[in-house]
Amino acid sequence: MESASQQVDTDTYVDQEFSDFPTYSSFLADDFTNGSPWTISNIFVPGNGWNGFSSLYNATALTWQIYADCAGVPCGNPSGGGSPPVWTLTLAPGNAQVTITTGFGGYPSNTLLELTAPFGLPAGHWWLVFYPTLSYGSMASMAARRRTRSTATNGQFINPGGAFGYGTSWQCGLCWAQPSRTSPSA
Repeated sequence: MESASQQVDTDTYVDQEFSDFPTYSSFLADDFTNGSPWTISNIFVPGNGWNGFSSLYNATALTWQIYADCAGVPCGNPSGGGSPPVWTLTLAPGNAQVTITTGFGGYPSNTLLELTAPFGLPAGHWWLVFYPTLSYGSMASMAARRRTRSTATNGQFINPGGAFGYGTSWQCGLCWAQPSRTSPSA
């Protein structure tokens, strides 16, 4: 989904379902538009990690979702708020459709999903959400890196459980101090 005219932001933002600290689970959404129907066969998500992160292979699951747009934010979120995604897929990191490569920080954190059964997406404005399910206590923090564009909506961040203290609604992922440097406390 990334073209030559789109660059990847070198900053990282928390993007993880914390199996041991669910109120810290936080998700990023990056929007895209398609003027005609698309058949999607692969999705690339650049990643990184910190606080002892070692590999996405330690995740119990990897989840990709596409949500419709509702006035500049996703219509729903991975915790079940709002409308469900128009498409979702959860796989184990070792699934044959998943390739994990070294990301910006030198960790196995980039993810390429190559679908054996591509899906159709009608023309529209959409939001891609990707997140791993990882234990903070044993696997530390995963971070995603977002694309930067001069003409699209800013990426969105949500922490539905509110533990980071930024509210529980979708909000601009680049417009405030990043929660990625804050960690759950045991």
